[in-house]
Amino acid sequence: MSKLVRAVVAAVATIGFGVVGLGAGTSAGAASAVPYTDANQVGSIGFCDAQNHQIRSGSIEAQPFAAKTVSTVAAPKGYTTPVGRATLYVYQPIQYVDPGDWSGRAMTGSSAFSNNAHPMAEGLRADPSLVNFTAAYPAHLDGFVEFRLYFSAPNAGTYIRPYPAAAVQITGKTWRQIGGPTVDCGAGKVASNELDLPAVQHIQTAGPGSSTPAASGAGTGSGSAGASTSSHPSGASAGPSSGASAEASSPAGTDTTGPASASSKSSSNSGPVIAIVVIVVLLAAGGGYAFLRRRRGRIA
Repeated sequence: MSKLVRAVVAAVATIGFGVVGLGAGTSAGAASAVPYTDANQVGSIGFCDAQNHQIRSGSIEAQPFAAKTVSTVAAPKGYTTPVGRATLYVYQPIQYVDPGDWSGRAMTGSSAFSNNAHPMAEGLRADPSLVNFTAAYPAHLDGFVEFRLYFSAPNAGTYIRPYPAAAVQITGKTWRQIGGPTVDCGAGKVASNELDLPAVQHIQTAGPGSSTPAASGAGTGSGSAGASTSSHPSGASAGPSSGASAEASSPAGTDTTGPASASSKSSSNSGPVIAIVVIVVLLAAGGGYAFLRRRRGRIA
């Protein structure tokens, strides 16, 4: 084989391997691209650990999923501190289905935050892990799920559109955030309504623009409106009082019916006794009357 032929073969091989490598690189890049479009997303969210370090990956079995979630956009008007609350949700993307119709669930309780420019949600150990969600709603679309931050406030309902969001891809038992900017995990304070009521009240009274004196009352109202109702369900709080009132209105139900049935038995048992006594008296009277008649007849 001549030197010219060898050179041509080597050049073709090099180009071929380059094309294959380029194709593989493009394929890998495409696998990391977000496979859906959400027109309702405005801004992004980032996740932080307990030491205020941003995390972009982790275990799907971790509880909480993240110690803190931070938004890159401000809280909506009417949903700011001291009454505003933020809650982290996760959704199952479905191709050709509107994002508003995706299935999802809350991953944290509703949380009070101190910085309106960067509202936050706090994760607690009692909150569900990501695997709890995917067990019920598998990540069918290339392993992707979408996290969203929703807002709530007393007498204002839940603000769900538009929302800051983040795309997370699951591979095996690991998740990683795809895209999304760097967030400042220390930009403010946050406290979940689920367990940390003193901290919530502190944020309400010390947060920006929190001159409203009745901060604790606002916290109670938001608790009933937000996702933190899971820690204090209305049914559970009403249960003891309703049970007590039921017992008060009819204390010891079996005991209440007991005396009544005993008295009815007593009255029913006394009836035959009285009848027997009356019969005996009548028989005695009849016998005495007959005896007197016979005696009068003999005398006459």
